[in-house]
Amino acid sequence: MFRIVVTMLWVWMAGVAPAFADASLFVQRLSGKISDAAETSVSQTALILGRYFDINAMAFAALPEAYRPKATQAYVPAYHASVAGRFYKEFQSAGEGGLRVLGVRENGNLTLVGTEVHEGGRRLMVEFYLRRDGTSFKVVNVALEGLLITKQQQRDFQPILISGDIPGLINWLERTGS
Repeated sequence: MFRIVVTMLWVWMAGVAPAFADASLFVQRLSGKISDAAETSVSQTALILGRYFDINAMAFAALPEAYRPKATQAYVPAYHASVAGRFYKEFQSAGEGGLRVLGVRENGNLTLVGTEVHEGGRRLMVEFYLRRDGTSFKVVNVALEGLLITKQQQRDFQPILISGDIPGLINWLERTGS
């Protein structure tokens, strides 16, 4: 009986644990890569974000649905540059910190990695939404304290879109990213 239980446990762990370990390790390594890049330059930050984040998916998730068909080719690069620039600036003003993985769970085709980030005496709950990309993952969204970044960006973009439509938003993104 003991052998059966051990065998079942081993089979279960072989099928489930590596996927969770992979996602956890991916987020831990990504955290280090982003920190290293943000210590270097905005362009290095943009490079890392472009490599490990699905910028296209995030850019369109950040646009209110009515504006998605109107997005021009210039929108995604402006979004990417803005996110990289804003992240770089935030990193420069933040204190020393660290990331600890709290848990990993599957949710359909997404893997969610819950983390706790300590930054200059503050503790933030950050959840990474990952999609499999071959043998690795891509970040498709991030939630800070339960609020999806792209949902907050939709709120931020709405007044700009109302007054200036997509060209006005691209102009704003270019200004905020530099």
